[in-house]
Amino acid sequence: MLHAHPFALPTSISAGHRHLVRGTTTSTEGDEGDQHVHYYSGISSYEDGHEHPFRGWTGPPIPLANGGHTHEIVGQTSYTDCHSHPYRGQTGRNS
Repeated sequence: MLHAHPFALPTSISAGHRHLVRGTTTSTEGDEGDQHVHYYSGISSYEDGHEHPFRGWTGPPIPLANGGHTHEIVGQTSYTDCHSHPYRGQTGRNS
């Protein structure tokens, strides 16, 4: 099944502030019974006078009790304004 996932995750606090990384993963074929992953990329929210590019690949599907699946997202923003921000969370349910 061709699908994508939304995501919206706060970053860690670095240099006294945090950002939001959000968007939608690329579409790919797969379901919770295989090991598909999704690519994602974007620009963080604008905070403290700057923003950070980010990108990465999700982990494999995590089945949900009520059907569908999600994916873990773990990464770190690009280094901007002398710092970066780690982030970790899960995508929304497949759509």
